[in-house]
Amino acid sequence: MKTIMKGIKSREGVVAILILVIAAGITMVNPSFMQWSNIKDILMNVSYITIASLGMSMIIITGGIDCSSGAVLALLSLCCGQLAKMGLPLPIYFVLVVLLGTFTGLVNGFIIVKLHVPPMICTLALYNIYRGAILLVTGGEWITNLPKSFNIIGKGDLLGIPNSVVIMLVVVTWAVWFMERTEPGRNIYAVGSNASAARLAGIRVERTLIGTYMISGGLLAIASIVFCTRFTTIQTNVGENLHLTLIAAAVIGGTSILGGSGKLIGTFFGAMVLTIIRTALVYLKISTYWDQALQGALILIAILVGMYNLHRASKTVKGGVSG
Repeated sequence: MKTIMKGIKSREGVVAILILVIAAGITMVNPSFMQWSNIKDILMNVSYITIASLGMSMIIITGGIDCSSGAVLALLSLCCGQLAKMGLPLPIYFVLVVLLGTFTGLVNGFIIVKLHVPPMICTLALYNIYRGAILLVTGGEWITNLPKSFNIIGKGDLLGIPNSVVIMLVVVTWAVWFMERTEPGRNIYAVGSNASAARLAGIRVERTLIGTYMISGGLLAIASIVFCTRFTTIQTNVGENLHLTLIAAAVIGGTSILGGSGKLIGTFFGAMVLTIIRTALVYLKISTYWDQALQGALILIAILVGMYNLHRASKTVKGGVSG
């Protein structure tokens, strides 16, 4: 019972309850919201956001940020489509796209760690470089005439459950295990909490940071595959402002924007909140222009709550020491 109560009182538990409250409220207004077809659509829509936001959470936990994620998603989606049009088997271009995504993470990590460029400056610059490169190569034209096999991941299912949802659940399970049960995962938390102390403890800080950006790039590649294989055409402008959504999912789910703390299961719940709200706007016939404003408000509220909890914990520690 104590474990259950502790879980409910945790940030992740609060967000999970918020999801239920929002869903119940929308259902009271429009009962069709809880139909399986709509639930399936929500899960499919949240799948790529969840996978990509897990990588963003890892980066934020280290004390970094990635503003290039939207452009990278677009780049990887276009590469995925082009490789499919070349006639390569799905497993081959799946692996190639993941390798390319991991490489973009390596580029991020190398510039930030080795050249000492602040994460926000580095990733914003790369965002513009990738966007410019996409327009130069494609001329702004969409990728069309994709083979039918291209949509196996995005539109296929396994025992009635969409493939994208199955992939999301597998990735979430792996990510939670990696961060909480492995030494590299614990090193990420240590570096984010205090890089100097982590270095003194024998943790290779630079390798941990670069590795985190590489993992995030790999996850972003999987997200791009899940995303783009749902469609018969791939637009060159996909992923606009995606980094804001990923940051929102992480922060709403309890990841501290200051680094050092956060649970990835909370990131999944955060992504669910954003997706349900986006769907709710449609069901409640409210302008989708509110979506971005609500995202910003939720980020601000989550940060304020996190800062308040940090301040309260600091006061408790000081009170204990003085006492």
